[in-house]
Amino acid sequence: MVPSDVDAKALNVAIDAVLKRSALPTLLIGSEGGKASALAVVPKGGSVDAKAWLAAALGACGGKGGGKADRAQGTGGDPAKVDEALLAAVKFVESS
Repeated sequence: MVPSDVDAKALNVAIDAVLKRSALPTLLIGSEGGKASALAVVPKGGSVDAKAWLAAALGACGGKGGGKADRAQGTGGDPAKVDEALLAAVKFVESS
């Protein structure tokens, strides 16, 4: 999870920095402007589907997104539920 007041552009910059050091599936969630934003990236051959992972996370805060199996992004309606979205993302990975 990243700090509040982070928009989608900042999430892209952050995830690119993470991926330079790690080839692990990564999902970042932040909030800005009254909504939650999320970006999920799964390297080729990864164990989870980025689109499904993102949907599980954002579903917890009333959001939705789209993308492909390796990269997905979206927004949620209630930034107060970002912690719940993060927990949903962890549970999704644990059950995969």
